[in-house]
Amino acid sequence: MNEKELHHILYTLTYNSRYFETHSEVQIKKKRKGPGIANTLDMVIISKNVGIIFEYKMNSKSANEALQQIFEKQYYTKFDEPDYKHISKKIYAGLTFEPEEKKVFITYQVGTEGISKSVCSDTLL
Repeated sequence: MNEKELHHILYTLTYNSRYFETHSEVQIKKKRKGPGIANTLDMVIISKNVGIIFEYKMNSKSANEALQQIFEKQYYTKFDEPDYKHISKKIYAGLTFEPEEKKVFITYQVGTEGISKSVCSDTLL
């Protein structure tokens, strides 16, 4: 399995739910200088006033890498856009999938407080 197939599977699992609004490979307008006009985050799931941004990594040693990417590339700014102003609880999650070992790890953070500090350690699902 590659990362594109993983996107498709996870999107399909949540897309048909009447309780979630799901977006995959979401463009983020860059707020910093440099080439390109946007970054792309892996998935956003919205349920009423809760928003979750997911970043996935395949065969990575740490879900922290995926979570750190959310903050380094400023994916969290998606919730600053007008369509997401109603989101009061913001969750950021980094996932890593290790198909050979059949393991999934997740690291998450609620809110953006202390984003410069280290985040939760990996948790095996």
